[in-house]
Amino acid sequence: MKRNVLNLLAALSVLVLVSGASACPGKCHKKSADAKVVKADGRSEATPCSAHAATTVADKAPCRKSGDAPCGSHVALTSAKGHCKTTDKVNEILASMPSVEYKVGDETVTCPYAAGALAKQHDKPIQYVVGDQTFETEGQANAQLASLIEQKVDEMKTVQFAAGEKCYRCPVTAKNEAQKAHAKMTYRVAGVDFADKELAEKAAKLASDRLGEVTMSYKVGDHTFECDKMAGAQAKETHTKMLYVVGDKETDCPQEAKMLMAKAKLAAIVAAATAVIAS
Repeated sequence: MKRNVLNLLAALSVLVLVSGASACPGKCHKKSADAKVVKADGRSEATPCSAHAATTVADKAPCRKSGDAPCGSHVALTSAKGHCKTTDKVNEILASMPSVEYKVGDETVTCPYAAGALAKQHDKPIQYVVGDQTFETEGQANAQLASLIEQKVDEMKTVQFAAGEKCYRCPVTAKNEAQKAHAKMTYRVAGVDFADKELAEKAAKLASDRLGEVTMSYKVGDHTFECDKMAGAQAKETHTKMLYVVGDKETDCPQEAKMLMAKAKLAAIVAAATAVIAS
C-alpha cells in the first residue's frame, strides 16, 4: 500500500512539473492588486527557499481561479464510471485553493518569471501573496500555503454530508438543503461523493490509514535518516546540507518541505477515496 502511495506521488510530481513548465511562459498574466492586503513592505532579500518559486506556481493548474467552494472542491464522481485520475482530482483541489502569487508594485502575476522581469524593469522587490496575505519571502508564503492545505486535508478526510456543491457537518441540514434543490444527499470524502454511507465510512477509514503512511525522511550526503535530529547532527559533523525528502522529492528548505508533506497527504486521501469508489 505504501508503494502505491509513493507511485502516486511520483506520477503527480511528474505531471505537475511537466504541465507547469510548458504552460507558465504562455499563461503568465497580470491581476489587479486592489483586493490584496499588504502586511509587509520593503525590498525582500534572497533566501535559500526563494529558488523554488517555479515549483509552487507550477502546482496550480492554468486557467483556474481560486474559489470559495466549500468542503474542499467537490469532485463530481459518484460511481465507478468516473474516469478522472487521482492526479486530476488533486490538481483540481489545489487549483481551487489559494496559491503563491507574485506582487511587484501594484501588479500581481502568477508566474515567477514574469515577476522577475517586472522587478527588474521597475527596480522593485517581489512580494509573495497567498490569499489576502502578503509576505516578504517565499519561505513564509510556502509555510502559509502548507498550513492551508493541511487544514483542507483535515476537513476532507472525514465523512461530510453533501447537497449539490455544498456540504455540511449536520446530516439534517444537508437533507433539508438537498430537498430544496430536488436532489439527494450524498456522503463526501476527499472530494468524492458516495451514495452509500458505509462506503463513505470505509473511504474515510482508508484515508486515515493512508495518511499514516505519508512520512518525511532526511538525507545527508549518501545517508538517509528517519530522525531529523540524527540527520541534523550528521549534517553539522560533516558540514553537509541536510535535505528533506518526501516521496521522490527533495528540498533543503523546511518551509517547502512542509508544503510537500501537505500535498502528499492530500494525494493520499484522494487516492483512498477513489480506490474505494472504483472497487
